[in-house]
Amino acid sequence: MKADGTPDLENIAVDPPKSQWNVPGARAVVKGAATLDGEWKAVEGATAAEKAAMRFFKVEVEVQ
Repeated sequence: MKADGTPDLENIAVDPPKSQWNVPGARAVVKGAATLDGEWKAVEGATAAEKAAMRFFKVEVEVQ
C-alpha cells in the first residue's frame, strides 16, 4: 500500500514472477475490483484512476 492508502500495483510481488511460469498454453491475468461483487477489470491496461479504486485482486488462468 502507498502512504495515501491506495494499493501500490506497480510493486505487487508474485513468487515466482510471471516470466518464470512454465505452463505451455497458459495465460494468467491479474484482475482487480473495488468491491467483491463489483466489476473485475484487468490490472494491466487499466487507467490510473481505475487502479486507485481497486481493493480486491484475483488471478485468472486460462489453459488452452
